[in-house]
Amino acid sequence: MLVTAAGPGANVSACRLGISASRKVGNAVVRNRVKRCAREWFRKSRKDLVRDVDIVVIARVPAAQLTGHEIGEALTELAVGPLRLGGTKGSQ
Repeated sequence: MLVTAAGPGANVSACRLGISASRKVGNAVVRNRVKRCAREWFRKSRKDLVRDVDIVVIARVPAAQLTGHEIGEALTELAVGPLRLGGTKGSQ
């Protein structure tokens, strides 16, 4: 589905997003839809995320079958905990 990694930002005061979707995910239309959905989630959730963190989303083959809403739900589920304000590093 989707894999996320988070790490301390490079002295930037805002949260940043990086997205990777290889050709294995699907053709250009499918890859761009997955990336568009991830960017939309990030745009809507940015205010709730911890500052000074870089988030990398790696789309896997099953992500091609997900709807935009499902992609957003998956990213929210992955982001709860260390990336959210009030979250602890150990909670998932």
